[in-house]
Amino acid sequence: MSIALSRPVERITRTPFRITTAPLESAGELRVGQLSGPYVAADVLARFLRADGRHVLFTGATADHATAVEARALRRGRSAAEVAAGFRAAIDADWQRAGITFDRIVRARRDRGYGRWLGTLVARLHADGMLATREGPLPYCAPCVRWLHGAHVTGGCPHCGAATDGTGCHACALPYDAAELTRPVCVLCSTPAEPLPCRRLFLPLERFREPLAAYWAALGTPERLTGLFAALLADRLPELPVGQPGEWGVPVPVAGHEGQRVDGRFEAAALELYGRGPDIGRPAPGETLHFGGLRDAVDHTVVLPALLLACRVPPEVRPRPRIRLSAAHGPGADRTWALDALNEFGSDAVRRHAVHGEGAARARAVLDGTWNHWLGQLFASVEELSAGRVPWEAPGGPGWPEHRRRLAHTVRLLRAAYGDGGADTFDPHRAVRLLDATVRMTQALPRAVELPQLAGQLSVAAALTAWAHPVMPEGARRLAGALGVPAGGPVTLDALTAPRPGTLVRPPSAPVFGF
Repeated sequence: MSIALSRPVERITRTPFRITTAPLESAGELRVGQLSGPYVAADVLARFLRADGRHVLFTGATADHATAVEARALRRGRSAAEVAAGFRAAIDADWQRAGITFDRIVRARRDRGYGRWLGTLVARLHADGMLATREGPLPYCAPCVRWLHGAHVTGGCPHCGAATDGTGCHACALPYDAAELTRPVCVLCSTPAEPLPCRRLFLPLERFREPLAAYWAALGTPERLTGLFAALLADRLPELPVGQPGEWGVPVPVAGHEGQRVDGRFEAAALELYGRGPDIGRPAPGETLHFGGLRDAVDHTVVLPALLLACRVPPEVRPRPRIRLSAAHGPGADRTWALDALNEFGSDAVRRHAVHGEGAARARAVLDGTWNHWLGQLFASVEELSAGRVPWEAPGGPGWPEHRRRLAHTVRLLRAAYGDGGADTFDPHRAVRLLDATVRMTQALPRAVELPQLAGQLSVAAALTAWAHPVMPEGARRLAGALGVPAGGPVTLDALTAPRPGTLVRPPSAPVFGF
C-alpha cells in the first residue's frame, strides 16, 4: 500500500539519520519532566549531528485527538478543538523557549490533509482484510451518556493491577483494551462503569507473530522492553482497537462503524507514519533513534511495526529504531511547569537539569559559580591586559601545552558522549560533566598576566561556543556574540582557536550562561 501526502518532502527523502520523539498530547502545558524525557536529549543529539555535517531529520508531533484533550474540555465546559489549539500553541512556545529545534512537527489538527490521510489508511486496511470487527463489552457511563475509553476511564491494569486509565499502563506498559480494565470508573462523574456491547474495529497482532518476534529480536532494545516483548509472546498477541465510539478525533470511514473515531494509540503510530513522508514503502533512514517513555516505546515498537506489516511494507525498508527510554525518576519526575522554570532559571539551566538531573536551581548555581565567574574574570583580564581586544600573541604560557593535551583528550570523550559513536555512546549526562571539567581545568591555570596566557583562555572560551552549544545553545550564542565568533560549530579540537586577533570583546551585560 502506498499512501501519498500532499506536500514536498525532499528533505525527508535524503535524510540518513532520523530522531523521533513521543507525540505530546495537547491537553495541558508542558512540565519540566515532560520536557526532559524525550525532547531536550533528542535536541542535544540533533544539534551535535547537524554541527558535524550530518543530515538529520528531527521530528515531533502533537496528539491533538487524544482523549485527554476531550476529557479536559468536558471538565472545563469548553470545546475539545479550543483546548487542543490553546495548549498546542502553549507547547510550541515552551519548545521554542527551551531551544528545541525540530525540523518538522506533525500537528494532527492543523496539518492540511492529515485527517483525510488517516481515514484513507483505515479504509484501505479494512478493505485489505487487515482489520477485524469485534463485538464485546466496553465500559459505559449512564449518567454521562458516554462510552468510556482512553482518558475517560480509570481502573486497574489487567496485567499488573496498577491504577491506570484506558490509554495504557505506566507501570508495566503491556497493551490492553479499555474493556479489560478492572473496576472501571468514569473520570468525569466517578460513577462505576457498566459493560455494554459495542462493535469496534481491531488490528489483530497474532497474525503477525512470526515477523514481530523476528523484528523484536533484532532491535537490540533496553532490557525493560526485551522483557515486555517476551511477556507478549508468551501468550496470544493482543488485538489493538482501531476505532472507539465518540465525537472527538478522525472519523472511522467504514460502514457499520459510523459515530466512531480512530483510537488514540493507533493514531500515535499513524502520526509516525505520516511524519515519514509521501510513501511509507520507501527505504527508511540509515539510523533512527527514538526518545520517549516506556509506554510510548511500546507504541513505537509494537503498534507501529504491526501497522507497517498490515500495510505490507517490505522488511528491508521497515525502520529499526534504537530506543532511548526516559528515566522514571530524576528530571522525568519533575512536575514544575516548564514555562515557570524557563522564565526563572533560563533555558541553559533547565536544559542542563533535563539531561543531568541536578535541579534547575542547582544548575544555575553551578553556571554562576564556575562558568560565569571564570568568564567574568577572563573579560576583565582582556580589558586590563589588551585594551578589550583579542591579543595578537598565540596561546601559550605556563601549563598551556599540557592543558591543551588534556583538552584534546576531553574533546574526544565529549564527541563520544554527544553520540559520535552512534546511539550506543550517546550520554548527555556525561557531556555535562566533561564540559564542567573543561571549565574547572581552565580556572585552575595560573591567572593570566601575559598576553599568550590570555590568548589561551580566550581559545577555550571560543571552543565552548561549539562544545557547549548542543546542551546550552542560548549561552553558547551569547558567548559567541561576545567573542565575535560563530556559535554551534563542530565539536572538534579545531574549535580550540582564539578569536581573530584585534577583535573587540563585548561582554554581555547579563550572565553568559543560565540567564
